[in-house]
Amino acid sequence: MLKILIFESREIVLEHLRTLLAGQSFCEIVETTMSKDGWIDFLRSESPLDIGIAGWNSSRSNGLEWLSEAKNIRPELPLLTMGNISVAEQIRQVFFSGASGYILSTIGREELLFAIRHLVMGGEYISSQLGVDKFKLDDVSVTKILPVADKDYSAAELRLFQAISDGLNSKEIGDIFFLSRRSIESRRAGLLAKVGVRNTAALIKYAAMRGLVT
Repeated sequence: MLKILIFESREIVLEHLRTLLAGQSFCEIVETTMSKDGWIDFLRSESPLDIGIAGWNSSRSNGLEWLSEAKNIRPELPLLTMGNISVAEQIRQVFFSGASGYILSTIGREELLFAIRHLVMGGEYISSQLGVDKFKLDDVSVTKILPVADKDYSAAELRLFQAISDGLNSKEIGDIFFLSRRSIESRRAGLLAKVGVRNTAALIKYAAMRGLVT
């Protein structure tokens, strides 16, 4: 069971997080704190911990020392930051300060759980809405950034491409997608057939050459 530490100074947001994570069998909140000192003290303790979730709002937008300090204390610990800021340069600073992911405070349960699992497995994450907004607002089209694939793929298929390229097995992918191993194997087989290749190595090569994975 994943052990989670939460640092959030806004009580209403803290309660929102508690509600989203309530009743989840794969994780538990081991500690919540509304102060930087509480956050740092727990990180310095020897208490087992799998991920830290920290709120970040406009009142703290110019100070990220609490995040950098956390990374120095536990370099291997994934840190997921949650806030109401959507300015690209400020979000970039969050990652430079040691965060593994950034999500908006309005995030729903499914995306939050996906982000937690993804970070714990060594990935990075940013709220899907921020990614969508970036491409909507950019003057440069996606086709100028990435090679064009010869087929259309759904969001679920693209997520599967990425998970496979990350080296995850069917069970691990199933845990992320909240699906059974058999369902993932069926989807993998369908993707192989759609692409027209026989094995996973060829599938990954296809996805990489067409910019479908990072």
